[in-house]
Amino acid sequence: MSDFTTRESDVALKFGLSKQTLARVRKRHLTRGEHWEQQPGFPILYTQSGIDLAASVFNINHKVEVQHNGHEPEELTVDWANFPNNRILRAKTSEKRVVHVRVKNNVNFVPGMTIRAKQHAGNNNVYEYIGRYPRFRGRF
Repeated sequence: MSDFTTRESDVALKFGLSKQTLARVRKRHLTRGEHWEQQPGFPILYTQSGIDLAASVFNINHKVEVQHNGHEPEELTVDWANFPNNRILRAKTSEKRVVHVRVKNNVNFVPGMTIRAKQHAGNNNVYEYIGRYPRFRGRF
C-alpha cells in the first residue's frame, strides 16, 4: 500500500483537469491495484506508474513527479459547528486563523473540540478532516 501516495484530486490539479475527466480515464485505461487504489471511506490514490499512464493518455509530455502537497495534519479547534451546510464546520488554527473544514456530518462536533485536519491542496482556507468522527455529541 505504500506505493499509492498521490491523491486523485492532486493529480487532476497538476494536469489541469477536472476530477470527473480524470475519473473517466481511470475507469477506461488504469488497473485497480496496479495504478490506483481506494479503501472504503478514503480518497483514490495513484502510483507513479498510474500517473505516467494517465499523462500518456492526455499526451502530457512533462513528467509529473510524485509529491505530497506538503501539508501535514494540524490540530484545529472547532469554532462553529452549526452551519446550514452540515458538511462544513469552522475552526481556528494554532495561529488563530479561521478556516473551514470539510466533514461527513457536523452534527456531533461542538465548539472547543480539538480535531486533526489536513489543508486542501487547492485552497488555503479549506481543510479536510482526518480521523474518526465523534459517535456522540462532543465526544469521540
